[in-house]
Amino acid sequence: NWREERPGMRRLIDVRVAAGRFDHDGSDLPDPGPDSQLILWMRLIDDSPIDATMLALFADHIPYALGNAVGFRAGGTSQDNMIRIIRVPATRWVLCDMRVHAIDGGFAHGAMRLYAEDGALMAMGSQSMIFRDQREAP
Repeated sequence: NWREERPGMRRLIDVRVAAGRFDHDGSDLPDPGPDSQLILWMRLIDDSPIDATMLALFADHIPYALGNAVGFRAGGTSQDNMIRIIRVPATRWVLCDMRVHAIDGGFAHGAMRLYAEDGALMAMGSQSMIFRDQREAP
């Protein structure tokens, strides 16, 4: 269970790790994950229903998967992102299946599939980022 403590929208999101490694406490990861996949469950803290706007916000969290892919604290600054909404059934939790596809030359690229609690694919997103090594960040 993790909730970001700094101000902003992210403090309203409850995140649970389903698979992969997630640097939520600022410590380094022991090594890269066995693949570039990170799967998180996300919901709104107040348990509000999910809509297309919230799916777009959740899909903007692809940089969370970078640390899992490289094995140390890392993040990204979004250069572009895309979301394709399929349909939004009633759900409180969203399974966010993220994969990092490439990290090279200071840039990273990844994608996410967003699923409802019943397993329905609700949306697909992708993001290109400036890669940030955060091992020395305060």
